Amino acid sequence: MESKKDFLIFVDGACKGNPGPAGVGSIVFKGGKIFAVLSKFIGEATNNIAEYTAIKEILMKIGPLLREKEEVTLLLMCDSELIVKQLKGEYKTKNDVLKRLCATVTKTLNHYKSWNIKAIPRSENRIADALATSAVDNAIRALQSK
Repeated sequence: MESKKDFLIFVDGACKGNPGPAGVGSIVFKGGKIFAVLSKFIGEATNNIAEYTAIKEILMKIGPLLREKEEVTLLLMCDSELIVKQLKGEYKTKNDVLKRLCATVTKTLNHYKSWNIKAIPRSENRIADALATSAVDNAIRALQSK
């Protein structure tokens, strides 16, 4: 049963090229209602960096809005099996940049009562994907119009 302290978070990163212009997107639900939305251009990045950055950025956004993190449960939904398995400790993180991002995200998540991350198909992550992709597309259009 979902309580008032449970948050469902869908995250995604998008790149035009790998590496290439990248964006992050996330939507957070609390009690079945939208709690927070994130759509942000992050510059040049790889797909994996964008995925980790999506998690980091949404945690930074919602963190100040939550008074008692030690009572909050988070369930993250991500369509990157690699990121999910690295955060769960099932895969080693070899790349130095990803290692740092994984450590930062894990440290932040450990401030909460509990957290879990689940790999989902892309088809179940359409909103976060659209938010990430639109951030990239909007930034590219803005640069091209200059």
